Amino acid sequence: MTSTSYSLDLNQTGLTTKTVITTVAAADPLVSDFVYNLVSYVILRSVVQVVLRVLGICANVINILVFLKAGPVDSVTAGFLGLAVADLCFLMIFLASIALIIMDKSFTVYSYIDLSSLSFVISMYPIMFGDVSYLITTYLAIQKACCVAIPLRFKNVFTRTRSIAVVVSTYVVALVYYCPIFVSMALDLQPFRSTKSNSVKLYLLLSPFTRELLRLFRLVNKTIIPFATQSIVILCLALLTTHLRRSSKFRQSMKAPKSSNAKGGNTDVADVKGLRAIQSVTLMSAIFVASNLPDICINIATMLVPEFNDRKFLNNLYWVVEESSNIFPIINSSVLILIYLKYNSGYYKQFSKIFRRPSELKKVKI
Repeated sequence: MTSTSYSLDLNQTGLTTKTVITTVAAADPLVSDFVYNLVSYVILRSVVQVVLRVLGICANVINILVFLKAGPVDSVTAGFLGLAVADLCFLMIFLASIALIIMDKSFTVYSYIDLSSLSFVISMYPIMFGDVSYLITTYLAIQKACCVAIPLRFKNVFTRTRSIAVVVSTYVVALVYYCPIFVSMALDLQPFRSTKSNSVKLYLLLSPFTRELLRLFRLVNKTIIPFATQSIVILCLALLTTHLRRSSKFRQSMKAPKSSNAKGGNTDVADVKGLRAIQSVTLMSAIFVASNLPDICINIATMLVPEFNDRKFLNNLYWVVEESSNIFPIINSSVLILIYLKYNSGYYKQFSKIFRRPSELKKVKI
């Protein structure tokens, strides 16, 4: 699930952190350089984010394995599988980007390509997968809402072929959308004499065209997409909850006086499944909205307080808050496995078959 931050004002190193920006007018009065480096770079980026990304990668690998082992991909599983792949790529590629920054800043590893520049170029790819995760999550919310709102037409509308086509098309559209920025940044890698080693390296020298593209991408990725996806998800959540509550009340009113018969038992099972669906979608949607909310608040704050910016008076505070907000999309991309295990009985059974010993499975069956 998520987006991340990147600076539009880079010098020849291409590093996205404040340490390479040498044209700041004055020191941040609220957050010192020492506190910035300690909190933003060491604690948040190098420790917290790395640990969470590793855990998220393991969780999404398990999700992909379980969905593939569950059998033929249906209209619902196609969305969950596409979401797991997007989240896995988002977490894994960004982890590689962070590793390059750590190698460059902490261990000063020598390379003919500036590692900070390479890290910035690579960081565009997980941003793309983050947008794919946004869109697939929105599609899943629409799909689940329609499952309750139009139950008789649902299977005809959301067929297996159409669901797979929607997921694949989402990836293709995202790739086409990001192609200009990928190509322009590759062309912007140019030879430059390194002041550290007195040798020629490939650095990222952003052209005016690339800078304009980044400004456009930032507007779309950090404003339009988050607002649009959150609005749709919240609307679908409200629709799903309303219809499930109405259908639950209807089933309760149609129950026979004796609830111990077979029909009553089946109705109770349906009610339990409906309640689990409400709880599952509510939790997933709440996590999705919460993970995007900090980034939206930061964008609003930068518009209301111009000094709260990566190149302005409160630049240190901006980067600390920005790095803190980047934790929420990582959590959103990592915790879905817990929701699946708790509310999806089919996922839980398949998970148990894969990761439990045969002796334990026999005990469970008994």
